[in-house]
Amino acid sequence: MLRPLINSTRTTGLLDCGATRNFMSPSAVKKLHLGMKVQQLQQPLLVRIGDSTVLSSREKVKGIPVTFDTAGKVKHILNFYIFPELPFDLVFSMQWLRAVNPRIDWQIPRAELPDSQGVYQQCMIVVDHHPKTSCYCLRAREFHALSRQYHHECLFIALVKQTDAPPVSCPPEIQQVVDQYVDLMQEPFGLPNRPTKHHIELLPGAVPPKGRIYRMSPAELEELRKQLETLTSKGWIRPSTSEFGAPVLFVPKGNGEFRMCIDYRGLNKITRKSTEPLPRIDDLLDMMQGCTVFSKVDLKSGYHQIEMAEEDVYKTTFKTRYGTYEFLVMPFGLCNAPGTFQTEMHRIFRPYLDKFMVVYLDDILVFSKTAREHAKHLALVLQSLRDSQYKINREKSSFGVPSVIYLGHVISGDGLAPEAAKIAAIQEWPQPQTVRDVRSFMGLASYYRKFVRNFSAVAAPLTNLTKKDTPFLWSLHCQLAFARLKKALTRAPVLKLPDPTLPYLDH
Repeated sequence: MLRPLINSTRTTGLLDCGATRNFMSPSAVKKLHLGMKVQQLQQPLLVRIGDSTVLSSREKVKGIPVTFDTAGKVKHILNFYIFPELPFDLVFSMQWLRAVNPRIDWQIPRAELPDSQGVYQQCMIVVDHHPKTSCYCLRAREFHALSRQYHHECLFIALVKQTDAPPVSCPPEIQQVVDQYVDLMQEPFGLPNRPTKHHIELLPGAVPPKGRIYRMSPAELEELRKQLETLTSKGWIRPSTSEFGAPVLFVPKGNGEFRMCIDYRGLNKITRKSTEPLPRIDDLLDMMQGCTVFSKVDLKSGYHQIEMAEEDVYKTTFKTRYGTYEFLVMPFGLCNAPGTFQTEMHRIFRPYLDKFMVVYLDDILVFSKTAREHAKHLALVLQSLRDSQYKINREKSSFGVPSVIYLGHVISGDGLAPEAAKIAAIQEWPQPQTVRDVRSFMGLASYYRKFVRNFSAVAAPLTNLTKKDTPFLWSLHCQLAFARLKKALTRAPVLKLPDPTLPYLDH
């Protein structure tokens, strides 16, 4: 695995002697800011991958400078086809490998490519780390004795079985539907003409907010340049002379990258709040009783796929070190944006809502009782997205699966369970030190209250701490309630979904 540089950004590139073309993932196109170089193919390129599935590539990028060594002596200008199913940034084909004839030592490992003078230079590669682990076989009696030597609040035992069951794959009739809508998986850009536009109605006498420009680190400034370039190339922002102005800041993501955020708090204070409600999550989850096949569809930069009303564009202005800009599409951070987005989703999916699909903002879930039925349902949903010119995020979507994570829950034919990652966060939550800490913990724990018998009674000591004018005193009762909630959620049952065909009893 190579680690070449493109646009001063490190990438991962697989040397694949079975590949007939060079390929690039859509996420790499975005990361490398190559949106302006993307070209549509006159005819789709059909690609057969390792499991014999045939997928298509409909775009390519040409003339991309790729640097393979640290000294910059090995630089190639390459073309790549954009391929949606890549787990790497790049794939280098056998045709290219024959042309450059690399020297590879699998033992060290080491890879070398010739420079323009024919001298082989060492390439940057991915060095996999394989940590040493110790595994022991114990008899049940020995394990029991060992476990009693230490005090454990919780002890988890994983049962590992040998199985010949094949990995879960998308049923062929559903995969066939997905293949027919690969155009939905392209990068969104421009301003599609749709009836829904976002408006910003100001309160009477409102004074335009004028935010200051925040200081940024060199890494943040570089990311700002890239973000502005990307948003401009997609036609989503333009220079502005508006008297409005919100500041920009960056929030680090878990992978070390930065998320650009625009601080619209000043604008939101003087905006008349809309009344469009978001659906109750409990109501959405109750719709899937008896279903065994699911597809989750995630929209790509969903908010940015909705246009701003032209008369309100100037209100979205934000200030940066490199100029002042305004959004032509709906930005993140506006107080009424969720309502506008939910209204748009209801507009395009109204005939199907609660019949075989639900939607919460940009998270779309399709559910069916059989694979054949699901193929029909999924085709209707994807066709609605195509008709309205919406693009989806293939990497965050899943099709034709027996279980799916949706809105913090695992949904399957067995019923409803809390998402493991969220329960792990609750389990690792430190003891609250302030009322604000208690409210944060209770906010997450309350989201899963249906999984805890007598939740209100168990949580009462913590709830009392959050009452107005109550001094913060972490008592033994609070500690016990804190521990009991953690324990109860760790052992949360799988809940059966209600059957709407049966009578309900109101207690």
